[in-house]
Amino acid sequence: MEEAAEATGVNKNDVVKSLVFLSNSGEVIIAILRGDTKLDERKLAATINASGVTKATPNKILQETGYLVGGVPPIGHKKPISTIIDKKVLEKEIVYAGGGSENHLLRISPLDIVRVQNAVVADIKA
Repeated sequence: MEEAAEATGVNKNDVVKSLVFLSNSGEVIIAILRGDTKLDERKLAATINASGVTKATPNKILQETGYLVGGVPPIGHKKPISTIIDKKVLEKEIVYAGGGSENHLLRISPLDIVRVQNAVVADIKA
């Protein structure tokens, strides 16, 4: 996240990360958080009514999103994916996110992420 912030000349809390997880039942979930925060996996699991979540493998991430780790954007995936966005992300008018590769960023409004992904807004940060 720090490299992305430096490359764009923005604060690292203006950069968001798209983390891909699997619920214990196998559902794919994308968790979107500010780059300067950590995910609380228990909060994520509770938000989706699951008993637990695990990080997706790089192969599963590519298979489900169409993107490699390091470039997963918050929108525009290979197929619809349940998305949970941390409420702190919505404090920003514009954020910078993975843009499809590790060398590209997407400038986007968090409200557009919510709209396009039909994302659930919740407190999922640690």
